[in-house]
Amino acid sequence: ISFSQHGLWTGYFTSRPALKRYERYSNNILQVTRQLNAFSNITLRQAIFPLNEAMGVVQHHDAVSGTEKQHVANDYAQRLSEGIDSVIHVINEAYKKLLSKENQSSPVPTQFLCHFSNISECLP
Repeated sequence: ISFSQHGLWTGYFTSRPALKRYERYSNNILQVTRQLNAFSNITLRQAIFPLNEAMGVVQHHDAVSGTEKQHVANDYAQRLSEGIDSVIHVINEAYKKLLSKENQSSPVPTQFLCHFSNISECLP
């Protein structure tokens, strides 16, 4: 199927595998954050909203098909990245509440996500 002289609908649902992988990665983070928020009873649900909203946009049928222009795919990735950044605070607050002990002299270490898990060093 052609929508322009040089544009064909080849690779429909198989194109943009990096964005599709990033969407799945982001969903994993979203689900873990939701569970930590609920289990720790810290009531930071509003801080999860940006990632939740980004997931809704990226999982729309126009996005998941992979037929969007490159600048649109870049926008989807940026939304996911900003959403992930917004939930780090929730993860840290949940860990502080769940891992803290009375009379504990050292604080719970701040957690950060290493988005480049295939490299040997990841600094915050």
